Amino acid sequence: MKKIKIALSLVFTAGILSFAPVRHENKTASSADTSSIVWKSETIEMGEITQGVPKKIEFEFKNNSK
Repeated sequence: MKKIKIALSLVFTAGILSFAPVRHENKTASSADTSSIVWKSETIEMGEITQGVPKKIEFEFKNNSK
């Protein structure tokens, strides 16, 4: 019985840790220095959204890379 409790606690802990956020830090250059995408607008006005009804949202950008 003790082995089952230990096994279940390990499975539970692994499950919880799999949802933990992962933070990646770029120590060589900031993303603003290396970005080749220019967004048309930083914000988008979506108006009113009814719950349960899909709403199409378009994000416009320009890719300045080769």
